[in-house]
Amino acid sequence: HKRFEDHLGFIKKNGINAVVIDFKDDNGVVAYDTALLMPRKIGAVRERIKIKSLIEKAAENEIYLIGRIVVFKDQRLYQYNNHQYAVWDRLKNKPWGDRESWVDPFSPEVWEYNIAIAEELERLGVDEIQFDYIRFPTDGDLSGLSFRHQPAGMMKVDALESFMAMARERLTVPISIDLYGFNCWYRMEGLTGQNLELLSAYVDVICPMFYPSHFPDSFLKSGDYLERAKRIYYEGSIRAKELTWGESIIRPYLQAFLIGRELRMEAPEYSEYLIKQIEGTISASAAGFTLWNNSNRYYMVRKPLTPYLGVEY
Repeated sequence: HKRFEDHLGFIKKNGINAVVIDFKDDNGVVAYDTALLMPRKIGAVRERIKIKSLIEKAAENEIYLIGRIVVFKDQRLYQYNNHQYAVWDRLKNKPWGDRESWVDPFSPEVWEYNIAIAEELERLGVDEIQFDYIRFPTDGDLSGLSFRHQPAGMMKVDALESFMAMARERLTVPISIDLYGFNCWYRMEGLTGQNLELLSAYVDVICPMFYPSHFPDSFLKSGDYLERAKRIYYEGSIRAKELTWGESIIRPYLQAFLIGRELRMEAPEYSEYLIKQIEGTISASAAGFTLWNNSNRYYMVRKPLTPYLGVEY
């Protein structure tokens, strides 16, 4: 909550009208005082956010509040009841994963657990629910990966569609989902389960992550790295709109962080790098954008973004 207060000046100065708050994070921690029994039973609750005062403060400042829920990457639920819901390594006959903890996306109980949290956030007054990690694991040794909750004949894409159909039936606020930007160029559902066209039928907003650093250097290769960033956001947003047939609005995540070779960028260059992403997004008539920096330090914003923010969403 204090962190939100700290960001208010930045938000107002830059004409920003929405914030994304982590109510359930990458470790499965539920960060507010939930009344639900299951998060308490599995030891997931860490009250970092005074949710009622946060919602009041956002409303006072006319800020649209988006509640992020990380779904299938969940260390707390992974460990529960002798790894009842963990994805499995059939070769080693033990829970799969060394660095990351994933729960089984085929499990209706896992769907129910996350949707119950979303319903509670809606009741408390959050404006939009954003589901992240709506996918299957993609990193590490996948050779022994198996899913003990998978019904015969059900594919990865069916599991994600079933989860989203249940969420759509139970929630009335807008729903957004975070998807790999690659989905706008390549068919990836065999690996991730994510199918842009299919999922757009259930959600109001699709948030592709077009982070230029995450694409291979050969992808949309041009002489200028900054212009390439603009092109990725422009072309990706156009493709997302066409693939979803207008079923969902497109609101990409921008790379407001530096990684790898980009860490050598100095202030004027990395500021321009961010602006190029914004220009690509806006010129594709996307419905806005979200800045992402895992550390919450938005140092790449060096001049007000107000000139780019003419769109209400």
